[in-house]
Amino acid sequence: LLGISIDDAIEATTVLFSNGLIVENVLDRKIESNSNPVHVLDHLLTKRGRELLRIAGKLGILIDVSHINEQGFYEILSEGTCKIFASHSSCAALENNPRNLTDLQILKIYSHGGIVCACPNPPFLNGKNKAEKSDFAKHLRHILRLTDGMGAGIGSDCDGTASCCNGLKTTGDYIDFRNFLKEKHFENYEIQNIFSCNFERFFNIFDKK
Repeated sequence: LLGISIDDAIEATTVLFSNGLIVENVLDRKIESNSNPVHVLDHLLTKRGRELLRIAGKLGILIDVSHINEQGFYEILSEGTCKIFASHSSCAALENNPRNLTDLQILKIYSHGGIVCACPNPPFLNGKNKAEKSDFAKHLRHILRLTDGMGAGIGSDCDGTASCCNGLKTTGDYIDFRNFLKEKHFENYEIQNIFSCNFERFFNIFDKK
């Protein structure tokens, strides 16, 4: 829905839902530059924006919060009807990138039945242009610990960023990454949750609502 007016987005949401739309990504390009919010608006959501979220919530469309700033996150949460998740964000507790989520945000997403998909984009992991698989593993472990092992996933964003962790650039690399996590003492059930079970649980939860 990028590039269209809020009124058109409201109409398009209903039409697209009837044709299979299940996810909408909420963002404000005015506060983003190179994936980093540059300032925070006093009221990010307009009246019509809130109406769009209520319609999405009523239809059961999932709201992706990976591109929204912290204030906007809580405004979305205050609507109460939105089913939220983060498709590609990592942990602010480990790297204070504005695109990362605080522990409280991660807990809020999980408590609402959502999932947080850690992103192997180096600036999200260590604030640099290069990162290793061990950096990514730390963020996954942090999310697992906050969410009882059931709220972490992987959101590679490999088609949306020019840089990824060393050794995590292709689909095949992620298959090998399972063995890497074992070497880092992740339990088998944690690895299974990260790669499949948490996603299945997440979508099943919302299919039943």
